[in-house]
Amino acid sequence: MHVLQIILVVLITCLYRQVVHNIVGENKNIVEANAWHDCKAYLGLVQ
Repeated sequence: MHVLQIILVVLITCLYRQVVHNIVGENKNIVEANAWHDCKAYLGLVQ
C-alpha cells in the first residue's frame, strides 16, 4: 500500500472511532482511550 493510502485509512479509522465514542456516551472515556491507542499504533506503523 502507498503511504498516502495508509494515512487515509488511519484518518478514516480515527474519525469513525471519534463518532462512535460521541454516540456511545456512557462508555465515552473507554472508547476514546481505545481510539487514541489505535490511532497512535497506526501512526507508529506509518512512521
